[in-house]
Amino acid sequence: MKIKKFIKKFKSNVGFTLVEVIVALSILTTLLLVITGISLSVAKTQRIVHSLQSIHEPGRFILESVAKEIRVSSIVSISPNGKSLSVSNYRGTIDYFFDDSSKRLLREGQYISPDNIDLTGRFYVREYTLPTHSVVTVVMKAESTGGKSEEERDIYLQTSLSTR
Repeated sequence: MKIKKFIKKFKSNVGFTLVEVIVALSILTTLLLVITGISLSVAKTQRIVHSLQSIHEPGRFILESVAKEIRVSSIVSISPNGKSLSVSNYRGTIDYFFDDSSKRLLREGQYISPDNIDLTGRFYVREYTLPTHSVVTVVMKAESTGGKSEEERDIYLQTSLSTR
């Protein structure tokens, strides 16, 4: 007799109530929304970091190459607006020019900056008398081009160096 009552009671209590189902679905929906938001945020941050890296690496390489060559040279001339710089070393005279129309850096009339980066900048020279030497500051702004508008970024690079 007790077994029949137990089975009857067990059969009547099987399943979930409508309130329990709604609560479980709302909790599941909330968790899915949070996880989706976090995933989208991580993906956006990854795109931003990639676009910054794609302009930082070539910009840094160009700046270091120019700095290395200027460091072992002496200043011949600089334009009043700071867009061009001529230096002289064991190879002869070398001219650098920031071309604002193409947004590229030229060395001896040849582009040394890649096509996917807009590069603008200036050269600044300070002359010191004791000891006699010049300090050249190179300031560049590198901007990514050709990508989605939210992925376009810009960075500023600067270095100061003393000539020999």
